[in-house]
Amino acid sequence: MNKIAFLTTIYPVDESFVDDFFCSLSKQTKTSFDIILANDGFLELEKFKHKYHCLNILEIEPAKSIAKNREILIKYAIDNSYDIAVFGDIDDYFDWDLAEFFYNKK
Repeated sequence: MNKIAFLTTIYPVDESFVDDFFCSLSKQTKTSFDIILANDGFLELEKFKHKYHCLNILEIEPAKSIAKNREILIKYAIDNSYDIAVFGDIDDYFDWDLAEFFYNKK
């Protein structure tokens, strides 16, 4: 079984996007994955962590730019032995079977 991480940066944005993002991940058919995010100034994250307590949301310190945020997210995934890292934007909505797709990858 693959160890999977969904990687994103969260920043001040309309909360409806954040809710859609976490909602889509909470509805995955395979739920054994981590969400790793660099929090770049979104002040309401604790509210969403509480609402989506079924998700394993790991918060890391942001860097100074979008590119650096991606770099630290990738480094975190490598350092923590993830087999697969999936990038998504905080305003993305994922199909219900995306995690299952990656579980079946060799």
